[in-house]
Amino acid sequence: MEVAVRSVFLAAPLVIVLAAACGGTTQTSPSATDPAGATAVTIANFAFGPQSVTLTPGTEVTWTNTDSVPHTVTFTGGPDLGQFGTGDSVSRTFDSAGEFDYVCTLHPGMEGTVVVQ
Repeated sequence: MEVAVRSVFLAAPLVIVLAAACGGTTQTSPSATDPAGATAVTIANFAFGPQSVTLTPGTEVTWTNTDSVPHTVTFTGGPDLGQFGTGDSVSRTFDSAGEFDYVCTLHPGMEGTVVVQ
């Protein structure tokens, strides 16, 4: 009985570590919408992926740059989330309904849309 109890206590930290590791994967998925209220957009090959996301109010969108050059996320009429480099991320929470178009000001052919409904 004593050995079984020790096994449970040794396994508990491993379960916590595995659960924490799995929880972070939704942020890096290029098109995942997380039920916890987060959406991930990946910047790769000079494109936003997905190019358009639809979400509910209160959802946070995180853009992660996987290209080898800097990019921006700049919304029509503001805000500009600034320039960020390879491996860096920026986020914005959308609290109200609407359609929000954005571009990379460094590469104007890169366009995206956030639809909040």
